Amino acid sequence: MRQQNYDAVMATDVDLLKNPVVAAAVGTAAMTVDAAGAAYRVAERLPVFGPLMRRGVTSLSVRGDRWVAESAEQFRALVAAVAVRLVDLILDELDLNALIRERVDIDALAADLDIEAVINRVDLIALADRVIEGVDLPAIIRDSTNSMTAEVMTDVRTQGERADDVVAGIVDRMLGRDRESR
Repeated sequence: MRQQNYDAVMATDVDLLKNPVVAAAVGTAAMTVDAAGAAYRVAERLPVFGPLMRRGVTSLSVRGDRWVAESAEQFRALVAAVAVRLVDLILDELDLNALIRERVDIDALAADLDIEAVINRVDLIALADRVIEGVDLPAIIRDSTNSMTAEVMTDVRTQGERADDVVAGIVDRMLGRDRESR
């Protein structure tokens, strides 16, 4: 896709209208249309030629109307094909991401989102499976078991020391030993 700045490549409407060649061409076309209209009005008033010309114009108008009615669907299809091609060409020239960033209020769009509808479209089981795949569960269990085992061992040792002190105190009292002399 070619990315070009359209304004840099194409002249603006105002620039185009200021061009003397365009102004001369438009003036010539306007003068020609005016002259043709004046000639038609004069020719229409001529005694023999006027009625023939009016019949000819009427006949051409009827034929043109019939052709338009019969060809309307083909014309519509042609216009649609040209429009589709034209839109494709325009889209090829645009950077839609930049255009959206510049012209669309993303926060306003997000505010209008129905979050519950979005969540309902999410496959939560598949999401949970992906999260679990990324977690090293055996390592977590091993680490937590090791820390729990270390804590339990410390508690058992501490309680053993306390129990030993209690038993030594009872034995000292029975034997009449002074605890402070130890």
